[in-house]
Amino acid sequence: MELRYKYRFNFFRFINEVFLLTISFVLSFFILNRFYHRNFILINVWMLPLLIIGWYFSSRSTKAADDLNARTFTAGLYKIANNIFIQFCLVILFFFTSHQTYNSKRFLLFYIILLSILIPLEKFFYKKAMLLLQRSGVNSKKILVVGAGKTGMEFSNIIQNNKHLGYEIVGFLDDHERM
Repeated sequence: MELRYKYRFNFFRFINEVFLLTISFVLSFFILNRFYHRNFILINVWMLPLLIIGWYFSSRSTKAADDLNARTFTAGLYKIANNIFIQFCLVILFFFTSHQTYNSKRFLLFYIILLSILIPLEKFFYKKAMLLLQRSGVNSKKILVVGAGKTGMEFSNIIQNNKHLGYEIVGFLDDHERM
């Protein structure tokens, strides 16, 4: 993927993740106010921006945006789990510093459960969309395999069996004329 498209793609993904973080936050707040305690008021309006900034830095440090290139979906889920754990720590830190303890456990529970559902679903659908695009030839890198012997053929089979890697073999380069 070209560098400028990679930046646009990662920015779009980040905006989508911020949207899902906001949905999780608002739904958790709504559920808590609606069903448990009508007077649960956040002392500080900085909680959501703190969580968004925390997500940005944690996803950059864990390279969660690169999880589409991960060998398995489980490897990508591991990166997501790290980011969700950091969100968990940030919510606890916020409630500890604001001295707000009433219903904070319920809010934390709802928020983390929603994040644990929405973010992996988003990653799953992104991965499926990227695989569809790569299988159709969009966003795939064309490679030329050097050597048409046993090793070159094994490499070719690996690339052809793992379309999610995003490579398309255009040919072989060999000094023998048997191909």
